[in-house]
Amino acid sequence: MQAYHVHAFEGIAEVIRRPPAFGCRQPFLPGACMMDLAHTGVVNMVLKKKEGIHVRVEDIRILSGSAS
Repeated sequence: MQAYHVHAFEGIAEVIRRPPAFGCRQPFLPGACMMDLAHTGVVNMVLKKKEGIHVRVEDIRILSGSAS
């Protein structure tokens, strides 16, 4: 079940396991997610800036526990 559909997230990424790779589906946790659930999305922009890695992720899906 998908609780909602978000077009995209964009912002500065904090690398935990592996850096974002263009064109790959990658798990992430949005900084302001009120449900505190992991998301997954396709990385379609990666820019290295002085502030950090600027990323845009589209085709967002929420990763939840097993379905009942």
